[in-house]
Amino acid sequence: MGIALSHNLNQTSLFGFQDYPTSVSCLSDFQSKLDSMSLALNLTSKCFDPEQFVITPDVCASIVTIRNWTDKLGGDNSLDQVCGSNLSDLTTCETCYAAAGSHGVRHLKLHLGLIGVATAVFLVICLLGLYFWYYKKQQKKPKMEVDANQESRPRMRPNTDGTIVAVKRLTEPNFERDSDFQNEVEIISNLRHRNLVPFKGCCMVDETVSADDYGGKQRYLVYEYMLNGNLDDHLFQNPTNQSGPLRKSLTWPQRKCIILDVARGLAYLHHGIKPAIYHRDIKATNILLGSDMRARVADFGLAKEIKEGHSHLTTRVAGTHGLFGPGICTLWAAN
Repeated sequence: MGIALSHNLNQTSLFGFQDYPTSVSCLSDFQSKLDSMSLALNLTSKCFDPEQFVITPDVCASIVTIRNWTDKLGGDNSLDQVCGSNLSDLTTCETCYAAAGSHGVRHLKLHLGLIGVATAVFLVICLLGLYFWYYKKQQKKPKMEVDANQESRPRMRPNTDGTIVAVKRLTEPNFERDSDFQNEVEIISNLRHRNLVPFKGCCMVDETVSADDYGGKQRYLVYEYMLNGNLDDHLFQNPTNQSGPLRKSLTWPQRKCIILDVARGLAYLHHGIKPAIYHRDIKATNILLGSDMRARVADFGLAKEIKEGHSHLTTRVAGTHGLFGPGICTLWAAN
């Protein structure tokens, strides 16, 4: 049947029969040849439908004639090299059939590959769209407000073993809640100036040290240790005081340098940050001296933030009683 179609292609340049009667006539002739081979009757009617051999542009990529075939595949086609004009020879026919089959397999693989790539791209686009949708949905969610009564747990810094620090234990309940104390610590932890005592961190302990403790809450402020103590030790020396070493008297150049250092530290608090902070508790015991006898302002954590445009005048007595001395402490981060 394929040989008959090939002869028809050579004669008419059509890949099928021109009309339905021609297809019926060809199949009848084919059946007569099968009958001469003593095969079963009516094989063509059982295997073929005459309609399937009638040429129509609705199938096979609209290829109807040889010209359509050349326009679709181009003049240089691998099938033309193995498929001659005469396919009556069985060897030539088999070679042409095999070439056509492999050609179809290559096209099938190409089509499957393109479908696979398109599917992968589609899946990636869907996943990206899903991700961005979820991300925007999360962004639109209102942020959870922390309950005012819920206390946040500070993060613990690694302990620097053997480091000597100055620890001040607060002995008055200036802060009703731990969150208020932590907010104050966060403010002073962001202050950096060479004439301010470097703040290291804080400690909060839920235990009672004495009967006078407020609610069993122990709060400690941790600073860098100043080797030469405070200014009060140098200005008002008491020879009968055995609690510390006897300090040398300050020279006038040292006193002038200390005054300027204190002024620079206060200027930073007043004008170098916003909102400004006014110390309101400047005294000799709150001015500490380092190993180079340079002055640094301490206890600025007990100061008060002043919003811009507001008056800093107040009748409230500033300052908090506390015990201040050297020690070693496990530090908690201010933030």
